Amino acid sequence: MREPVQDKDRVSAKEAPKVNVEMYMEAACPGCQFFTTHVLVPVLEEEGMADITDLHVIAAGNADIKNDEKTKTEVVECQHGEGECEGNKIISCLAKEHRADPKFVETLGCIEEHSAVASDVFSTLLSNLTAAEMLRTNANICMKNNDIDASTVDSCSSSPEGEQMLRDAIERTNGLKPKFEYAPWVLVDGLPLRDEAYSLKKFICDSYTGPLPAACASDKLKDYYPTGATATLSSKEGASAKSSALKEGAVRGSNRLFKTLTGKTTAQTVEDVKESLSGKAAEKAIRDGKRYLGNLYQGAVGGGKKGKAALKASARSAVMQELLAGEMDVTRRPFMYCAK
Repeated sequence: MREPVQDKDRVSAKEAPKVNVEMYMEAACPGCQFFTTHVLVPVLEEEGMADITDLHVIAAGNADIKNDEKTKTEVVECQHGEGECEGNKIISCLAKEHRADPKFVETLGCIEEHSAVASDVFSTLLSNLTAAEMLRTNANICMKNNDIDASTVDSCSSSPEGEQMLRDAIERTNGLKPKFEYAPWVLVDGLPLRDEAYSLKKFICDSYTGPLPAACASDKLKDYYPTGATATLSSKEGASAKSSALKEGAVRGSNRLFKTLTGKTTAQTVEDVKESLSGKAAEKAIRDGKRYLGNLYQGAVGGGKKGKAALKASARSAVMQELLAGEMDVTRRPFMYCAK
């Protein structure tokens, strides 16, 4: 990173350009949700920080444009399925229409907080709403609560314009130099922060050439890590910690992830499904729900022989698995992200 601006080099607020912050993210990614709700929103809501920051949100992440073998046409494939694609388009259109709105960041945070398409997977099945429909419903509630007209965002995201914006975001993400590695991928004045992104406020303050707001005082700078910790964990320890979790694989891990998100175990939710549905309808809802959770979990930490090998080889991936499985309680948790 560049050296912090020295006081002797500062210019007036009128002359100082805002600090350019770019967040390359994807809807429904746990790492993006954590960063948006625990770092980005709190930082920009501090007095004076939004005034010195020019935020750009590019919603694509690990999405890709591929050729459909059956139809021989180009299709967009999002890491977390159609729910994520819908969320990416909604966020892109929200940014296009309301990026300058003071409520934009708060609305984005609300949408991200409620964009975990897995958290309501069984509710989705019971209500006959798809993950994409549920995400859109939650996004509209967030916009309404922040006095933002959802109709223009809906029109944009459900039209060819929204699809093209998603494709443009994918191309922009793929064209990054240095290369995009994972979501969220945060840049300050063109330089990637990587896993130092939890220190976003410090980098914004270091880069601003005008008079600093009170929020930039040294005693107000901090890393926005999860709280409530009891112990530290090194990378080496993270790779071998709770080996039982690594051996148990994606199914048990996804069950724990589901409980963390909903407060219920999958077994409890299965019983709820059985009370509401019967016969083949209940069997299908349970089967689809478990498959969805398994796919989400494996997409985040790897599954099968290849995934287990990757976990053994990468301390970082192993720690990510521990985080998603809800089994690790540490003082300084590692950076949470979604990689391909």
